[in-house]
Amino acid sequence: MKILITTLLFAVSTLSFASSMSGSTSRTPPPAPCYVSGEYVGTMPITDCLRQDGSPYKDR
Repeated sequence: MKILITTLLFAVSTLSFASSMSGSTSRTPPPAPCYVSGEYVGTMPITDCLRQDGSPYKDR
């Protein structure tokens, strides 16, 4: 009986870990305001903003 419970707990923990790791690289970053040369160009994922030489912070 102990072997069955141990095996079941191991299987559940392995499956939950695998499911939590499966989508970790495919997530898109959250949207943020984007400023290019101090001008607001819109809200977009931070990676897209940085590709346009933008910043999530307005130049002061």
